[in-house]
Amino acid sequence: MKPTLTILAAIALLAGASAQQSKTPSKGVQKATIVVDNGFKPDTINVKAGRPVQITFDTKHKACISSVVFAGMNLKKPLTDGKKTVVTFTPKKAGTYAFACPMKMMKGKVVAK
Repeated sequence: MKPTLTILAAIALLAGASAQQSKTPSKGVQKATIVVDNGFKPDTINVKAGRPVQITFDTKHKACISSVVFAGMNLKKPLTDGKKTVVTFTPKKAGTYAFACPMKMMKGKVVAK
């Protein structure tokens, strides 16, 4: 009788976990990866306003992109070849959140709708 109860308990736990996992993505962190290789690829990310955004900058060859700067949010993170740098923020309202290299020659944007 114990194996039957154990199996039923496991099924109940899995069903509950499955239900939680299906709800999490709709309200959870929005993730994106931008490759830094003599520029930002892709240079535009679309997200939903009011939800946290986590962007991983995967730096292959930074060239003159020594850091990524989100000027409107007073946010700056240094970039290093061969490393990943994570930037997290929450766009509180719809709009465009621009980012660039320190000299503003390489640019990108996060568009929140």
